[in-house]
Amino acid sequence: MSLVDSAPVFKARCLSIGLAETVIDSLHDKGWDTHPLLGSADHADGAKLRRLHFESYTLAAAEMKRKVESAEGQPPAKLPPAEVAERIAVLQAKLDPLLIENTMEPSHALINYVSQAVEDGRWRYIEWDRCTTRAQEVNGISEDTGLKVWRPDKHSGVIKEFHHEPKLTAPLTTDLEISNALKRRGVAYEVAQAMSFKSHEKLVNLLFNEYLKPAPDGFEKISISQLVAADREVHVRLAEATKAGLANSPGVMPLDQHLQTVLDMPCVMWQLMPRPKRPHAPVAKASSSKPNVSSSPSKNPVKKRLKPAKAGQPPPKKARQTFPMPKGLMGGVAFDDSNRPICFGYNLGTCKNGPDCPKGRHVCCKAGCFQTGHTFLTHQ
Repeated sequence: MSLVDSAPVFKARCLSIGLAETVIDSLHDKGWDTHPLLGSADHADGAKLRRLHFESYTLAAAEMKRKVESAEGQPPAKLPPAEVAERIAVLQAKLDPLLIENTMEPSHALINYVSQAVEDGRWRYIEWDRCTTRAQEVNGISEDTGLKVWRPDKHSGVIKEFHHEPKLTAPLTTDLEISNALKRRGVAYEVAQAMSFKSHEKLVNLLFNEYLKPAPDGFEKISISQLVAADREVHVRLAEATKAGLANSPGVMPLDQHLQTVLDMPCVMWQLMPRPKRPHAPVAKASSSKPNVSSSPSKNPVKKRLKPAKAGQPPPKKARQTFPMPKGLMGGVAFDDSNRPICFGYNLGTCKNGPDCPKGRHVCCKAGCFQTGHTFLTHQ
């Protein structure tokens, strides 16, 4: 037996270079107990490991390129579904027996939007109607791969494709729907590792505790618009506190360490103060005294007295009354020269009454005509 094929020689060499007995036994169990066998050894999963190494490097390089070339208007980076499911499962264990499903499960679009803000290091406000459910997302999104939007980039001027997500809004009709939307936002905050669900519940409890308080005498109850204003103010102050970026402390999410300080700020509590009631306009009482015609203008002005006609002059004619005409009798008049009413139905050919029609005279309503035997429609 040659030197290289000797198992004891191989073991002695392993011991001389400092390998432990357990390592030598592992090599022996795999059949690598001589120098030639170890020199030409190849693990059964070697090809799979090399492929995994190549994919890992490619993904890391692509992620670095995306971060460097990212611009406004680009779609948010999507967390892998496996990662989202794992984080929700970890959060579910913390919140047990509260179930993260149905109205409590946020949409992946909401989680990705928050995750993008954390990755960019620039905090932004998340509107309530943006806190949609996963069920809405599944039922409401239909991808149209043929519709693309291209426009120049603001910074480089290069024409790029811009992503437009389908517009989904969460229902916010009742107080319960608002509460559920805020809970979904809290779940999305923790899944995206921006703020813990427990810290977000402090904000939600503050808003609803003030909303449900009875209003003092002379003041109005807190409105939903005030809750929205306070919520916006909290996020503005959180953005100011994290100008340097959303850096994580060990065991603490980036917004948790600033939230309590922001909630105690006067600018936040001022938004939740009850507003004074507006005074009601006084109701004018009916006066029993007669109005003074000379001092105040009357709605029914006094008619001017007609001067008596001079000798030899005919009495002045009364002004003809005006009346809205039907569509088919436009251009006609409703009264004759003696201010006697004219029947519209007769001129339209729809009146079945005789000459003694209670609606008016059966004559032509053409101005200046007023003759019998023909109507406005047959006037020549």
